[in-house]
Amino acid sequence: MKSELYIFLCDFLIPEVSDLFIRKNYPDVKLVGIPAGCRTHHINIGKISEVLTGDGRECSGVLIGSASCMDLNKDILLNMPNLKLVQLEQCLELFINREVIYHFIRQGCYLISSGWLKNYKKQIENWGFDDAETARRFFRESMRKILWLDTQLPGDLTESLKAIAAYTGLPYEVLPVGMTHCEQIIDGLVMEWKMDNERESTNMVLSRSSIRLANYFMILNQLDTLIQLADEKEIVQVVFDLINVLFAPLNIEYLGFKDDRVVQKYNYKVSAGTEPSQPLESFDIEVNYKGMLFGIFHVVGIQFPQYMEQYKEMGRVISQISALSVANAREYQITQDQKEQLETYARELREANLSKDKFISVLSHDLKNPFNILVGYSHLLVEELERNNIQEAQEFALIMRQTIEDALKLLENLLEWTRSKSGKIRFNPERFELNQHLDQVLALLNQQADAKGITITRSMPVGTFITADREMLSTILRNLISNALKYTRNGGDVHISAECNQDEIVFSVRDNGIGMSSEKLESLFMPDQSESAPGTDQEKGTGLGLILTHDFVKAHGGKIWVESEVDRGTAFHFTIPLIL
Repeated sequence: MKSELYIFLCDFLIPEVSDLFIRKNYPDVKLVGIPAGCRTHHINIGKISEVLTGDGRECSGVLIGSASCMDLNKDILLNMPNLKLVQLEQCLELFINREVIYHFIRQGCYLISSGWLKNYKKQIENWGFDDAETARRFFRESMRKILWLDTQLPGDLTESLKAIAAYTGLPYEVLPVGMTHCEQIIDGLVMEWKMDNERESTNMVLSRSSIRLANYFMILNQLDTLIQLADEKEIVQVVFDLINVLFAPLNIEYLGFKDDRVVQKYNYKVSAGTEPSQPLESFDIEVNYKGMLFGIFHVVGIQFPQYMEQYKEMGRVISQISALSVANAREYQITQDQKEQLETYARELREANLSKDKFISVLSHDLKNPFNILVGYSHLLVEELERNNIQEAQEFALIMRQTIEDALKLLENLLEWTRSKSGKIRFNPERFELNQHLDQVLALLNQQADAKGITITRSMPVGTFITADREMLSTILRNLISNALKYTRNGGDVHISAECNQDEIVFSVRDNGIGMSSEKLESLFMPDQSESAPGTDQEKGTGLGLILTHDFVKAHGGKIWVESEVDRGTAFHFTIPLIL
C-alpha cells in the first residue's frame, strides 16, 4: 500500500504552497520543487522518477504544471504508473479562477504571484533579454501593467515589486487573492489520495472477511461502486438495497447527521402485511469518518438472529465504505458550491468593470460636451449683447437653456444610476393611485411633447391603486415616456396604458416613431452596448435611462420587454406584481 504522496511543483510556485504545507501540516505528504520549464517547455522527468522510486520504495506522485511546460513530456509522464498529472492552462490557476486570469490578460496585465516575486531575479535571467532597455521596450509594447496576485506570503515584497516594475518599465497594481483557491485544490488532491489509500485498506479487510463470508463476498464487492457516487441520497439507496439482501430485515431507516444535528431522514419499507407479535432483534450501523458522525442505518427486525455476529461484522465493512462514499459526496458538494461562488464573483467583477467603463464614458464625453457648448455660446451671447443685438442674443440664450436642461437631465440619470449600482437606493414600496402619479410624471414632460407637437394619451382606469416604490416608478415611467417623445417625429402620438390582471399590473408605453432594428433590440439593456442614438430632433442621450428602468423593474420583481419595427414605432411593456 502506498503510504506517501509527493506533490511536484514549479520552483516559482513553491513558496506559496510550502507556506500552506507548514500551516496545514499534511501527514505523509511532501512537496518537491522542480526547475521552471517556461523557457525550455519541458520538465525534469529524471528528478520525478528518482523521487518516486528511490531507495526501493514505491510512492504516489502528483505533478501540477501548465500546458506549455508539459507539452514535450506528456507521453513519457503518462507512462509513469504512480504519477498523476494535473495539467493547468495557466500556472496561476493554482491561485485564481481561469476565467479571471484571461480577463486580466485581455486587459494587458502581466500577472505575477508572491512566489514568483521572491525569485524574480531568476525569472529575469530566464527571460534572456540582453539588457534592461530591451526588456522595457518589449513590455511597453505588449503589456499595460503588472498585476501582483498577493497570496499573503510572510515578509515584505514591496521592494522586489518596485524592482521588477522598474526593470519592465510598467506600472503595477496589487490584487490580494490569498490562498483559499490554492488550498481547495491541494486539499482535493490530498483527499483523493487518502480516499484511494483507505479504499485499498477497506478492500483488504473485505478480502479477509470473505473467508468466513464467502456467500456474501460478491455482493459486498459491489459496494466499491458507492465511492463513485456524488449524491448522498443515491448512496443511501444502494446501501438500503444491500442491507435488505444481506440481513432480510423488516425495515431500514437512515438518519443523516451534520454538526450533530439530523438533517436527513429516509425510510426503506421492506415488510408487507401485519407486524409480528414478538419484537425481533435490531442493530445500528454508524457511518463515521475521521471522528465525525455522518449517519446511522437503523436495521429493524432481523429475522435470522442466529447470524447476528456475522451481520455486525459485515455492518462494520458497510460502515467504512459508506463513510468514504458520504465524505466524498459531501466534499464534492462543497467544491461545487465554491466553484459556483467563484463564478459569481467573476461575473460580478465583469459587471462592475462594465459599470465603471460606462461611468467614465459619460463623464469624459457626454457630460463634457454640454459644458463646451455653454462656454462657446456664452462668449457669443456677451458679444451680441455688447452690440445690442437682442434677437441673436435671445437665440443663443435659448440654445444655452436647452443645453443646461439636457445636461441636468443627463446628470440626474447619471447620479441615479451610480446610486443604484452602489446600493444606496432603498426599495420603499407604498400604496398610491396611478392616474394621480402619472399626472405628476407628465407635468415634467409636457413641455418636451408640446415642443414637437406630440399628443400624449392614456388608458388607465380611474381609481387604480398600486403598491410600489413611488420614486422608482416615476423614474421608470419618465424614462420610457421621454424616450418615446425623443424618437417620435413632430406631430406623432404616444399612448400610455395600464391593465390589471390577477397577479400584476401590465404597463405599456407605445409610440409611432422611428422604431428599432432587431440588432438594436438585442443589446438594449446591456451596459456595455447601451449607446443612445440621437432623437428625431437630434436630442442627446446616454442609454443610462433604459439601464435604470431595467434595474428598477427587477427590484419590484417584475419583467420588462420591448416590441419594435423600423418606421412602425416601439412599445415598451413592464409588469409590477400586485403583492410585493
